[in-house]
Amino acid sequence: MSSSRPTLLKPLFPLALTTVLILGGCATLPTTETHPEERAATAAQWQAHSSMMRRLTDWSLSGRAAISTDNGGGNVTLRWTQVADTYDMFFSAPLGQGAIRIIGDDRQVLIIDEQGREARSNDADTLIRELTGWRVPVTALPAWIRGLPLTEDKASIRINNQGLLASTTYGDWTVNYDRYTEQAGFWLPTRIRINAQDISIRLVVDQWDVQPLSETRIK
Repeated sequence: MSSSRPTLLKPLFPLALTTVLILGGCATLPTTETHPEERAATAAQWQAHSSMMRRLTDWSLSGRAAISTDNGGGNVTLRWTQVADTYDMFFSAPLGQGAIRIIGDDRQVLIIDEQGREARSNDADTLIRELTGWRVPVTALPAWIRGLPLTEDKASIRINNQGLLASTTYGDWTVNYDRYTEQAGFWLPTRIRINAQDISIRLVVDQWDVQPLSETRIK
């Protein structure tokens, strides 16, 4: 493989593509009840759920993403495998527009295009922006995709009636969760909206693959 930086990443997500895929309707989740007893019960559910989701370190998924910016947008399919802190993401654009693979952890990231050309960095978010022109929060996605906030600051999260994350904020990013599904004892997000001032990302997870919880799972 060549060690030079890929030059075909921008054509993967052509900014001239202005018709962004609408990824289906959204089922809005109710927010927390107002009665003190119900708020306390919901808070306890959230603590149990978030603790459980942090124990989910190995998983894979397939899905779709629609990305919109002031200059246009595009659609990609996504395959993602996570093992502990290491992620392996494969993005593919339709109609042969290209594909990239992103492999990394909390120390470094490697990006490979469909012709095998590589780019490496210890800053995944900056590298993605340099290569695609888009600001994508790669380092935050492993938490957000599981329905977890990046901070435990109560002001940055909103919980729904089921004790699941309804929305969270971090810097200028806002993440909204429109739908969850239950699988192998976990409640997993399947429709997520991620927004900042200059970009909007809609994620739909078509399939999660997780190992069942043990007999000691949190109720």
